[in-house]
Amino acid sequence: MAIEKMHFVSIAGPKEKMNDVLIQSLGGSELQLVNVLSVLDEDYGVKGMHTENPYDTLLAKMDDLFAMEGIKVECGKDQECPTMALKDVEEEIRSYEQVINSMQKEIQTTREDLSRKMQMRNQILPIQDLNIQVDKLFNFRFLNFRFGRMPKANFFKMQEYIEDRQVIMYNVKLEGDFAYLMYFMPEKESAGIDNLFKSLFFERIWISDEVKGYPKEALGRVDHEIAILNTRIQEVEAQFKDFFTTNRERLKEIHIFLFQLNQVYGAHKYLAQSERAFFLGGWVPGNRLEALKESLEKHHAVSYMVEEAQAVRKAPVPTKLENNGFFRPFEALVTMYGTPGYKELDPTPLVALTYILMFGMMFGDLGQGLVIAGLGWWLFKKKGVKLGRIMAYLGGMSAVFGLVYGSVFGNEEVIGELVPFLPLIHPMHEMTTVLLGAVGFGAFLLLGAMLLNMLNAWRAGKVGKMLFDRNGLAGMVFYVALLVLGVRIFQAKAIPLAYVLLLLVLPFLIMLLAHPLERLLAKEGNLFPEGKGQFFVESGFEMMETLLGFLSNTISFIRVGAFAMNHVAFFMAFHMLSDMMEGAGSIAVMVFGNILIIVLEGMIVGIQGLRLEYYELFGRFFTGEGIEFKPFNMNG
Repeated sequence: MAIEKMHFVSIAGPKEKMNDVLIQSLGGSELQLVNVLSVLDEDYGVKGMHTENPYDTLLAKMDDLFAMEGIKVECGKDQECPTMALKDVEEEIRSYEQVINSMQKEIQTTREDLSRKMQMRNQILPIQDLNIQVDKLFNFRFLNFRFGRMPKANFFKMQEYIEDRQVIMYNVKLEGDFAYLMYFMPEKESAGIDNLFKSLFFERIWISDEVKGYPKEALGRVDHEIAILNTRIQEVEAQFKDFFTTNRERLKEIHIFLFQLNQVYGAHKYLAQSERAFFLGGWVPGNRLEALKESLEKHHAVSYMVEEAQAVRKAPVPTKLENNGFFRPFEALVTMYGTPGYKELDPTPLVALTYILMFGMMFGDLGQGLVIAGLGWWLFKKKGVKLGRIMAYLGGMSAVFGLVYGSVFGNEEVIGELVPFLPLIHPMHEMTTVLLGAVGFGAFLLLGAMLLNMLNAWRAGKVGKMLFDRNGLAGMVFYVALLVLGVRIFQAKAIPLAYVLLLLVLPFLIMLLAHPLERLLAKEGNLFPEGKGQFFVESGFEMMETLLGFLSNTISFIRVGAFAMNHVAFFMAFHMLSDMMEGAGSIAVMVFGNILIIVLEGMIVGIQGLRLEYYELFGRFFTGEGIEFKPFNMNG
């Protein structure tokens, strides 16, 4: 029942060392931060540290720079953080951005020029064999000129359509399925003739006014310009790569610096500051204290003080559960109900043992237990499902009780034939024994819960609660006396008056007067602050609830035996259905029955076991009002 011992560490140092201390103390050790202003006993002239994050914008700029070159930077809390001045870093990043933006702008402009030249080249290619100066085609005063292409078949039709039109069409060349052509027409006839050509799917190709002279010569000039532009793009891209090659390590240093400062920036809201110093405080587990000390002692100007948990009044102590590998998966079942207080006992081992045991008692079958165990282990090992480990333990205990009950996949004959002394007990044949055994098991667990409550009260310094509470010594004596009384009545044996007075009446009165007795023990003046009348009315109802609680909690455990019998009854039903069928149908019924029982009843039994843990046991000793230990996480 391990709860890690906690220490409160107070740290102070010069502001210029703050980020270094934060990175090393928060990254290399577990530290749950506490708002320093809330734990200071006096006003030392300090104030909180609330500023806008200066690092996230700069870090985003660095990420953008790396994205340009496709560089991936792995940053972690264990990397050494270089020491830099933030102002210098800002200026350095700005200079890098200027250089990179200049190169990017030149590359973009050159690519736009290249795209325009390539477009011109494509315009010239179809007319490269024309022996005419292209720019003169655009200088006619009364004629309009068009150049483009249309499907070959339509080109030959067009020759017929324009015989009586004021248009001259010239075939430049035939290529593939298209005919490249140009036509000339009077300006006043342009609209009608353009519509005629469009109707036969003429696609106009615009020729840039930058094309001058004969097409062949213009094409040569454009090709030369394209080569120059391509060369320039390659040169600037090479400069771009050289820049990152030269400055890669420095850029990584800046990135690590900003990344780690950005990660610890979330801690600033817990800090306090004066004009020259910073103050930091938090909880550290005992097994991580030395690591924190070592990191702090590297900074000679930084001082720290370690206090035991009981010496700290203003900061509630968090709880960190520390269990071995077997019990650790069951911590999740505990924290679903609540986190143990720092001075409480960790109920995880108790939950693990009792939950496994109850599941096995309610779901005892060798074959099905091994199936559940195997499935759970596979889920844990292959899929990383933490619940799988719990399933493996539950299945293992189910298999053990399957041997006790002599059941393997519902068959109650095979084990008995192989092992003569098994089964040890048969739930359907010994119902009374099973049910009474379940009740006795429950009574034993309830007594254990009361004992844990007494230990928790002792650890918390609440001696009155330990002695007088209904889940304390008085309640335990009363409950045991009730159990013995029930057994003697069942056996028709006499009950001595002294037994009734000392072990039933006296503990009952002590529980009735528990609150005044606690105040008397604590030497409080007023034993009945709410008035005697109101006190006895409330206490009377509380005692009725206590009596009903003892009865209902004990009887609740009868379900452990009931589910053991129910498990057998389920199989009997499927056996009857199987016997009514033959061959493959009979086998199919038993296979389906086993699957249904594993899934449906397994889930129900698991839930019922949790219900017994939470409602019958936890309520007697476990408050679940602790604070979970959550160390500051540099990775968010």
